[in-house]
Amino acid sequence: WLDVVDDWRWIEDGKALLWTSESAGWRHAYRIEVKNGKSSLITKGDYDVISIKGIDPEEEYLYFTASPENATQRYLYRTLLDGKKKAELLSPENMPGTHNYNMSPNTHFAYHTFSNANTPPFTSMISLPDHKALRLIADNQKFKEAITKIKQQPREFFKVKTSEGVEMDGWMMKPPDFNPKRTYPVL
Repeated sequence: WLDVVDDWRWIEDGKALLWTSESAGWRHAYRIEVKNGKSSLITKGDYDVISIKGIDPEEEYLYFTASPENATQRYLYRTLLDGKKKAELLSPENMPGTHNYNMSPNTHFAYHTFSNANTPPFTSMISLPDHKALRLIADNQKFKEAITKIKQQPREFFKVKTSEGVEMDGWMMKPPDFNPKRTYPVL
């Protein structure tokens, strides 16, 4: 298995390279100095950096998405490019689910799309780093109303441990007329 990582960018006017690598066991961002090849870890922790979303060269921040606490959720973080600051959560804590960002080149604005198991995707224009909603782009209100009319059981999230001790996430959606005494096919 060869994991080719082609997510790299020149920073600091070409004096350093930002590179993502799994060399320490987790996918993290590294700063590599061109002059001497010295590598330093920017993002730290027992989680993978999912994607680099932007770099603010003026304030020297790296914006990235990650799932440190729950692999079924995705959030936006930022940290200093020198790696000396703990990553700061920018996505709203009261919105558990999947957050995706399409950031402006200066990292001050983004299209933010949010969804979770019970919320259809909606997109808004936000300012950063305060994550203030500036304008609703798409709310999927008709889709949301249609879903609420459908009779359905609540989704159940769970974890399964493999024989090797690896914990995997799963979810279950039972039929609307679920009867625990019957057997059902599993997909």
